[in-house]
Amino acid sequence: MTRGTRLLLAAIVAAVLAPASPTHAAEATIGRLWGADRYATAAAISQATFAPGVPVAFVATGQDFPDSLAGGPAAARLRAPMLLTLARGLPDATRAELSRLQPARIVILGGTTVVSPTVEAQLAAYTAGGVTRIAGADRYATAAAVSAAYFPAGVPVAYVATGATFPDALTAGAAAAALGGPVLL
Repeated sequence: MTRGTRLLLAAIVAAVLAPASPTHAAEATIGRLWGADRYATAAAISQATFAPGVPVAFVATGQDFPDSLAGGPAAARLRAPMLLTLARGLPDATRAELSRLQPARIVILGGTTVVSPTVEAQLAAYTAGGVTRIAGADRYATAAAVSAAYFPAGVPVAYVATGATFPDALTAGAAAAALGGPVLL
């Protein structure tokens, strides 16, 4: 069993065995962030979390999961929003949120098949700092490229998940972000 697996299991056991504190639960404020679709939901989460003038905004396809899941810990590391797009056109909700955010730069996650050059050109209108793309030959190489771009060699933890389905990468993303490591597929 790897060190990362042991740490994850220990955290789960600790969470299950920890006594619940209803007084804290009573003080919590519960809200729902949502939108008409995944693009509007991503924009709503960004709007609730980030003030205008962010240094960077990440954009990934909303039509498949790997690039956004691999990019989530990088966005968390930079305290940056992750917005979603269609392959061939920027959704209105994403446009509106980029207008509000006024990011210093935009990073596309994924190749030109999943985020077209047309979308890349549309994104350029929302930043003065330029648009860059991090991509590999496939989802696995893109995840490795994101890791190399935003995490130093020798990070204390990296989570490896299948690139075939999303649940393990989805759950690993939060842990990776909390511990300052990437998700590799």
